[in-house]
Amino acid sequence: MAAVEEKEVFSQPGHLFRFMTADLQKRLFGNIARLMAGLPREVQLSQICDIFRTDPSYGIGLANALGFSVPRALSQRRPLQCAPAPASA
Repeated sequence: MAAVEEKEVFSQPGHLFRFMTADLQKRLFGNIARLMAGLPREVQLSQICDIFRTDPSYGIGLANALGFSVPRALSQRRPLQCAPAPASA
């Protein structure tokens, strides 16, 4: 089995997020934030960065729902650098 390219891992959740209405996106942020509320902040930051790579609006929305200032949340995961995954054509 060939290794899955990184952009493929992040593209499907990004497409699904962009397909959602604004209300569904807001509910998604709240649901994820409630589930992650008891986790260490470093784990939350890691997930924010991964989600940011699926879609920047998704990552920013989750960061806001978890109470992070967006610039801080996006800058603290230096190894990942929170760069969005390339959009698939």
